[in-house]
Amino acid sequence: NALAQSLIAQRPLINERKMLDEAAKKDQDVTFMIAVLEQQVRENYEKQLKKSTVNKNELWNLYLDFCVQRLTQAASSNKTEHISTCDQVFSSASQQISLTPERYLEWVSIVDHDRAKIVIQKATDQYPNDSSLWNKRLSLLIEESADSKILKKEFKLAYQHSDVKNSALIWNTIIDYAQEHDIKWTEELFEQSQFESLDLSVALQMKSKYLQWSNQTKSIQQVRKIFDKLSSRIPASLPFYMDYIKIEQSSPNIDNKRIKTAFEQAIIYFGKISADLWLAYLDHLKQYQSLDFVTMSRVHSRALHALESDELKRFNTECALRNLT
Repeated sequence: NALAQSLIAQRPLINERKMLDEAAKKDQDVTFMIAVLEQQVRENYEKQLKKSTVNKNELWNLYLDFCVQRLTQAASSNKTEHISTCDQVFSSASQQISLTPERYLEWVSIVDHDRAKIVIQKATDQYPNDSSLWNKRLSLLIEESADSKILKKEFKLAYQHSDVKNSALIWNTIIDYAQEHDIKWTEELFEQSQFESLDLSVALQMKSKYLQWSNQTKSIQQVRKIFDKLSSRIPASLPFYMDYIKIEQSSPNIDNKRIKTAFEQAIIYFGKISADLWLAYLDHLKQYQSLDFVTMSRVHSRALHALESDELKRFNTECALRNLT
């Protein structure tokens, strides 16, 4: 089988540990000898692959594992040579078998930046729906401080593929880049993430991110408009509501009516499952409407009737600790 053939191929290095120990005792350098033995192993693999009748895919992957392992063990003075060898073996393997996306990412992590760009393009051509590969392709461009026009073009290519389009990984990468380089494009991306047909988890994550970004770049009036627009669309997110409430609470012109509305909207979705939501509501009332005992009592009573068992216990404990009853 392939594993047996792999072990046979690696036979020249079977006594490597013993060689190194003896060399250390005699203060000898056996680097060259080890390199010769490694070359013999690679030649053995090549011969096995030419004549093998077993699963060549498995044997190629064992060969790749060997090369990567030797690279990780190589001394810094030998890294460059091992990187070149790994690159050559990965390249040969890609011509003979179908490398997995994980193998392509491993290959990219080994080679230099320019070579990595070539490899990742080959990978995305082979796996156009793999979001991890597209994310790496975009990240490589970001690392070299590519112009936003190039990033827009690449994102547009990636966006054509449904699995990539619905990947939170891709959206986070491209929006993080846009936030630093292009305010207009950032807003367009946030709008795109909310009002085009995307995976709900992506829309949910981007909704909170959109609100936080708006608070950093826009006036409170504009933030309120964005909140109103986003809160009218499903899915709902507790962090989204809590973030908005904190934004309002930190505003110089605090609007208690809007804060109350946000709490009440959040309660519709999360009132049964979040003691923290009710506690935050009571904390707010205590801080800003401390004399309105009737309202506080009503909110407390509603929480007792709404919360499910475990959250109810936690709510009662926290209320006692914070003196919210």
